[in-house]
Formats: sequence, structure tokens, C-alpha cells
Amino acid sequence: MDRSGSMSSSMTTSTGGMSTRWDIAKTQLKGLVNVYDGLSPVGLSIFPPASAACSSDTPVRPAYYTKAAIASALDASGPSGSTPTANAMLNASALSELRDPMRRQYVLLLTDGAPGCGALDTVPGTVNEIRKAYMQVPSIATFVVGIGNLSSSEKSALTQMADAGGRAAATTDKYYPATNEVELTNSLNTIALMINSENTGCTDAVPDGGGGSMDMSMGGMDMSMGGMDMSMGGMDMSGPPRDMAGPPRDMATGPVDMSGVPRDMAGPGPDGGKPGDLRPKIDWILPKEMPFGMGGSAEVTGRNFEPTVPTSEFSLEQGVQSVPLSAVLENDHVARVLIPATLPIGTYTLVVKNPDGFIDALPGAFTVTPAKSGCACSLSPQPVAGALPVSTLLASLFAVRLLRRRRSAVRQG
Repeated sequence: MDRSGSMSSSMTTSTGGMSTRWDIAKTQLKGLVNVYDGLSPVGLSIFPPASAACSSDTPVRPAYYTKAAIASALDASGPSGSTPTANAMLNASALSELRDPMRRQYVLLLTDGAPGCGALDTVPGTVNEIRKAYMQVPSIATFVVGIGNLSSSEKSALTQMADAGGRAAATTDKYYPATNEVELTNSLNTIALMINSENTGCTDAVPDGGGGSMDMSMGGMDMSMGGMDMSMGGMDMSGPPRDMAGPPRDMATGPVDMSGVPRDMAGPGPDGGKPGDLRPKIDWILPKEMPFGMGGSAEVTGRNFEPTVPTSEFSLEQGVQSVPLSAVLENDHVARVLIPATLPIGTYTLVVKNPDGFIDALPGAFTVTPAKSGCACSLSPQPVAGALPVSTLLASLFAVRLLRRRRSAVRQG
């Protein structure tokens, strides 16, 4: 995580206000780690260090259940100093936790400009350190996120860095953009889905400790992604679609249909918000099930979703438990949601809530099945439904150490 002086520059928030790049990035990262804490070892490095030297601090080494420590370390720091990106990458790649050959290793590098501090902290020097990390054994892949409105030279620097890290974005600028809070949220969720897709199957055994209910709150983050393809590949999408025959329901007159599970229908009438708006409707979610420990992307199809800020919110419910889902809305009838890998075994109701307060629910929409057998890792203990554990995936410039979750008989690409 870059904390150089330029991180005090202003950036647009998801609500249209203004805040510093540092505060926005800090909030988004804490929200993301809050969702995935406990699934894999995660750490945090910050550069420059408090001493303002051309180096980095690692206040949180990669470990399980580091959500609170990462939040505390981010809150204890702030923008100051230069940008020793090369030295930060050199130090991160030397961490013993990132030398574990049984895991895929990742660094998420958030920075708002070109490197500059010591002799090593040039664009070529930084590119070289990122490439060395990618070429070492085990390989450390680096995702680069560019925070703020960057100049042409800064964009060029981050593009070269992203290319060297082996996980370039499929755009002209190979880094993941974050010119405002909405873009930062989208970029972080895109990276999370990519890492998850690379590690589908089994996950680590849930370690003792950490306990407590899973706090899945993400705040009011905008998850809209436009037309980005977030497909995961290889998922079983079988199952017949629902019969959608018949004209749309006329909601212009008459009482609101409150059939089904009672919901909080507080909010304006059917014509509230934009003229002609109708209530949201969920038709189906595909895939309809995943084994415990897998997690991943699922596609929700329906109508009258709200893809613009503030967007529709999606969640899975079971009894009194509600698990908010990170969502990417492609348009008003298709959304991609991220199913947490630690969602307990059981069957869930899928719920969508629009900004105008209207809600739809699809009972029995999604099921978490027992873990697959024959994988090269353990998946016990498996929590029972209702005992939501804490989970994690990534934070900023940390090494997310995800256990390779492919069957041993499958040839690695």
C-alpha cells in the first residue's frame, strides 16, 4: 500500500463527495478484508516506512485472521514521503511466507504514481523487482492498481509494472484503474474474482480460532462494472431456465403484491424513483450450487435491477442470517455475485433490494453442498448452517497465500 505524500490528494467517493486517495483506499481494503478474513494467510506492507526511508514496513505478516491487525495498521498510518515501490516489492518478495512452494502467491500493489526515492526506485528498477518476483520459485504474481487520475508518464510506468507482474488487465493500460471510489471497488472485486477462479476447488482447513459470526457488511460500495465479462469458466451451469412467458406485470395501478416471505417493503410506491420504475424480480441464479470451500462467481438473471449508483444490493439469507454479496451489475437484468468460499453448507434464499426500497426474494435459490472428495487439501472442520465463520482473500500489497486447489492428477498450465 502506497502511503506517499500524493495519497493525500482528493478523489471522488461513491456518493459523489470528495475524500483523500488514502482514506478511500483504506476504507475499501478494510471492507474487502472484512468479507474474506480467515480463508487464507494475508498480510500488509506499507511504503514508505514511518522513518521515511526508501524502504517499506510490514506491520502485518501473512497469517490467518489478520482483519483487525490490518485495519489497525492502516488507521495508524497516513500519507507522507516518497514512493519507494521497487524497495517495497523487493522486501515483500523476500517474506518467508511467500516462499511456501505449496501455495500460489500474490501481491496486490496499490499506488498512485511512478516510483521515486532511492537509486533502485526507478521505473526500470521497479519493473525488474516485480519481474524477479514473478520468475522466482514459487512465482509471485503482482496485480497493480493505479489510484487517482494519473498523468501519461504515470500511466506508462504502471502499465510496465503490471505487464511485469504477470496479471495485467485486459485493457490498453495494463493496470487496474481507480480514478474514483467506484472504479477502485470494481477493480478490487475483479481481482478477487480472478484469484478465486485460479484457485477453485478445495481450500485450506479452517484453522482453530477466529470464531464468531461472519460480518459480511461492505458498506455502500458501488459494484457496477458496466459490460465487463466476469465469467469463471468451468462451472456447471446445467439446469432448465424458468418459464418467463407472459407479459410484464403492470405495477402502475392496484395494490403492491406482497405474496411470499414477508419483507421490509418500506419505501416509495411503485412509481417512486425514476418514472416508470418497477419492482426488481429474480428469475434464477446459475450455478445453483457450489461445494463448501469453493466459492466463486454466479450469475443472477432477472429484471428491473438498478445498475447505476446506488446499485441494487444482493444477499443470501437463511433464517435470521443475512450474507451480503459483492455484486457486479452488467445491466438491468444481469448481475454477477461473488459467493464466499466459507458460506456454510445449506440452502439459501436469494434476495435483491433496489435503492427505492423494493425487494424480491427467490427461496431455495442457492445451495452449498459438502466439500468435494479427492482434493489435495483438507476441508475440515466444515461449519454447519447458521454458524457463519470469518473468511478472507486479499488486502493491499499483501501476499495472499492461496493453497493450490487443483486435483493432483490435473496437469498445471
